[in-house]
Amino acid sequence: MDQLHADVCIIGAGFAGLAAAYKLKQAGKTVAVLEARERIGGRVYTQILRDGTPINWGGTFIGEGHDRLYALVEEMGMETCRQYTEGDNLLFVNGKTHRYAGGTPRINPISLVDFALAAKMLEWMASEVPIDAPWEAAKAHEYDSQTLGAWIESHLNATTDTAQKMLRAMFTEVFMSDPSEVSLLHALHLVHALKSLEWISGAVGGAQQDVVVGGMQAVAERLMQKLGGAVRCQAPVRRIKQDAEGAEVVADTVSVRAKWIISALPPILAARMDYDPPLPPLKTQLMDRSPAGQAIRCYAVYPEAFWRADSLTGQAVDMDGIPQASIDVTPREGKPGVLTAYIFGPPSRHYSTVSAAERRKVFLDGLVRRFGPKAATPTYFDDFDWAAEPWSRGDMFAHYAPGVLTGFGQALREPCGRIHWAGTETAGVWSGSIEGAIRSGERAADEVLKR
Repeated sequence: MDQLHADVCIIGAGFAGLAAAYKLKQAGKTVAVLEARERIGGRVYTQILRDGTPINWGGTFIGEGHDRLYALVEEMGMETCRQYTEGDNLLFVNGKTHRYAGGTPRINPISLVDFALAAKMLEWMASEVPIDAPWEAAKAHEYDSQTLGAWIESHLNATTDTAQKMLRAMFTEVFMSDPSEVSLLHALHLVHALKSLEWISGAVGGAQQDVVVGGMQAVAERLMQKLGGAVRCQAPVRRIKQDAEGAEVVADTVSVRAKWIISALPPILAARMDYDPPLPPLKTQLMDRSPAGQAIRCYAVYPEAFWRADSLTGQAVDMDGIPQASIDVTPREGKPGVLTAYIFGPPSRHYSTVSAAERRKVFLDGLVRRFGPKAATPTYFDDFDWAAEPWSRGDMFAHYAPGVLTGFGQALREPCGRIHWAGTETAGVWSGSIEGAIRSGERAADEVLKR
């Protein structure tokens, strides 16, 4: 086993870990970054097809306000391009198909009003939840004693079934879990951290505004190059032992002696390591209560983006069937045509148990329903389930059930001896996004530098 020495050992080579390492190196510190996978990027993963087309299986989009990510893309010598939005979107709800331009579908105006009022109420409540310490909100215990699903049901009664469906669908996509699994306090915190519900679901000026030319993982790879040989892949960390002089981080293939440690792992994975001395009970309880949601994502590639000839954007939401969402991610050159589609939350748990052939049929049937018979015969098709990944165990970020944030949230970022915590879950503003991951890594690096 190799033995290394560094000022700081960073666990996890996703955007949080790499951002922390980069900031520390720029400050003149030596770093060692240990990554369990055979690749870097964490919950960002770009596959390059034979024809050179990049497909992002994980984090994909950059939205307005993601200043650190935009700056990092530029610093790494890469470019972004706008998401395709020319034409009409599709909404399937209550057995009807609605075709519309812009952000508002042409459905029952009463349902739209009810949805808008509920969304504004959530945003107003969210504005009173501190981004960096939601457990300190004046009504924290009230909000954390109920689920988001229960709040939706109590504020949108049976006469506004469509509005309920719209709000539930939006949050199921965000958390990749049913709203009945998520604390209302956590939902309000996320709405505040991510600006607004309109931003979360939007393209122009919203969460899906831009993509990185060449794929998001390429940004991480260029960042890794800036670190020289500091990153070790296929090195899952098993044990952290702290003492008066420093700490030893033991992985399968290497051990690192360091003064400080930054853990940039998803909390559910950090909970599986052995700590000597043990972590404080609040921290271990919080990590044990931090599951990630589940989503299965597919890519279907065609010779051309044929739906554009029908004046469709490729963006479609199905509130009654699956896949629940699709979007056009064709490269900026315009060919090949690329659609990505998702099965979110509880349905993804079922479809993770069926054959690949059955999932393919379900995805393609959904694309045919949206875009016609040409969607049935892609030149490339595959799907990906992040919950099946041993070094992720779920999709993009953790969610909290009622009682978790008020009971254990204070341990979220609190250092444990020489261990500091990063990862998008620990971010305040932009929590749950790549932007949040970058900011969390830089914040953890600042903590270490101050010590």
